[in-house]
Amino acid sequence: MERVMIRHVPEAATQRLLLESGDVDMAKNLTPDQIAGLSGNADIKVETYPQTAVHWFSFNQKHEPLTNPALWEASRYLVDYNGMADSFLKGQMEVHQAFWPEGFPGALTETPFEYNPEKAKAILEEAGVELPLTIELDVINAEPFTDIAASLQQTFAPAGINFEILPGTGAQVITKYRARTHQGMLLYWGPDFMDPHSNAKAFAYNADNSDDKYVSTTTWRNAWMPPAEINEKTKAALAEQDPEARNKMYVELQQAMQEEAPFVIMFQAVKQVAMDDNVNGFVNGANADYVYYRLVEKQ
Repeated sequence: MERVMIRHVPEAATQRLLLESGDVDMAKNLTPDQIAGLSGNADIKVETYPQTAVHWFSFNQKHEPLTNPALWEASRYLVDYNGMADSFLKGQMEVHQAFWPEGFPGALTETPFEYNPEKAKAILEEAGVELPLTIELDVINAEPFTDIAASLQQTFAPAGINFEILPGTGAQVITKYRARTHQGMLLYWGPDFMDPHSNAKAFAYNADNSDDKYVSTTTWRNAWMPPAEINEKTKAALAEQDPEARNKMYVELQQAMQEEAPFVIMFQAVKQVAMDDNVNGFVNGANADYVYYRLVEKQ
């Protein structure tokens, strides 16, 4: 290719129209229903690329009503994981409930939680959680975040937990998150480097929870200090030299975070890219660092 022109087209529907009309060769942000609508078009193919990003929501521990571990536990049973993955997220999200993505050494692939509102209600009642509870949920004002937020709002309500959805731009949401002024937060996380410590330090470690000790981790941003033994195990896993033992330690850390942490991990992303059938050689790796156009050919 002599050149590659990348256009920013905010609306996914417009991307699809441009692709079908032949005005662009590739569309990278189509929704699952638009992807499904292309199935009868022999001139367009859809390629699929598993991603490292995990999608989750969290509770800020600076907000006292959100500090009860029973709330965190019950929340894991108030998410309709399969309902979302099989409908409006179909093809673009897989149910995944641990902080390290599937497909890499040290990943925990078990998904022990399912939508069970009766179990969630029993957990809340036994712990004496005061209900109803209203939680402001910050969310990026774009798909699939708004759709996921709407689903959570619907499935949590029968248990007496009401989400007040606060949509904003990515910059607005992240700025609020970094300032620790949110209540609930719906976001995603991808590793900075392909080693489980990249996510373990984000989800299972906090050296100093003081307001003036900013670090870009889910633990600090949610003002959560993991138990001392979890902090120590995260450091020990980083230093472990035996690969098998090290991977086992990271699996155990993920299991611990499933049992008690103020965040609920729901999905692992899958990238679907629609392109003209004559385009070959495009590479969309597991994260944004591995997207390559240099091998693309148009026949």
